[in-house]
Amino acid sequence: MLAHPSIACAYCLPIATADNRSMETREEIAERIRDTRRRRLREFIQTFKDRGETQAAAAEKLGIAPEFISQLKMNDHRGIGEPLARYMELCAGLPMLWFDELVVDSHVTPRERLLLEHFRMAPSDIQLATETILERHTARPDDPQADIDTVVMAAAKKAG
Repeated sequence: MLAHPSIACAYCLPIATADNRSMETREEIAERIRDTRRRRLREFIQTFKDRGETQAAAAEKLGIAPEFISQLKMNDHRGIGEPLARYMELCAGLPMLWFDELVVDSHVTPRERLLLEHFRMAPSDIQLATETILERHTARPDDPQADIDTVVMAAAKKAG
């Protein structure tokens, strides 16, 4: 459940394959995110175990109770939500979106990080328009007019 109706996570939109044959449902996307975050939590804990430290030390670094980390790691019904994932990343000094595997590399500029955050907070119609522009640009990188046409068509469709 989203904290605010006008804020949508980039992952909440249906995702098409490259050939547009199949679309992931919201439930499939949610399951993929839940599995990814749980796997990343296990990876984080494993780094502590590899250094001879305990799971409790990992929990402390993430800013959560050791009992809670066990629930998150094992319980299929106890997912790591968006706020908790961002909180644990902040506490542990991990890159933004680390739990979602969208690790922002050090070569990414502050402007690109800001654009990513704005995209993630944008209403779903803005996200969809942006994704459409990027898909068209990827398909026809030598035709900047295709990008402009996409924006104009999307605006006309919304207005009409």
